[in-house]
Parts: sequence; C-alpha cells; structure tokens
Amino acid sequence: TIERLLGKGGTAEVYAAKRNKDFERVALKILRPDLSRDKVAANQFVKEAKLLQELDVPQVVNGMRVFRFMHTLILEM
Repeated sequence: TIERLLGKGGTAEVYAAKRNKDFERVALKILRPDLSRDKVAANQFVKEAKLLQELDVPQVVNGMRVFRFMHTLILEM
C-alpha cells in the first residue's frame, strides 16, 4: 500500500509503502511510464536495480526486487 510521495526526479518518483503480505515498510521507485516504454531507459533502470541488489554498503539502500506493474517498472527498496 502506497503511503506517501518521498521525492521525485527526472526519471522516477519514490514512494513510502507497506507490503500487504508482511506489512514491511519499503520504498518504491517507480519509473515514469514513458521511460518504461523506452528500451534504453528501462534497461538502465533494471541495471541500477541489480546493482543495488548486489551492494552491501551501510550508507546505500538495498534493492530488494524489480518488477513490472501496469506497464511501468518498479524497484522495491
């Protein structure tokens, strides 16, 4: 469940959310729909998501998963 907008940039918006299955608080980075349809931008978003999943740095948010929903890409952090 999306709770509130945390910030927005040129390519995406980030929302505070709570997962319905376990009520864990997460952040959702949602790529703009027009960029989700652009192969280069979509590939870059997925590349960023995979990098965040691999990093183990206390000062950097961990990426949990990236998925497509309603024709846009979403990174769960």
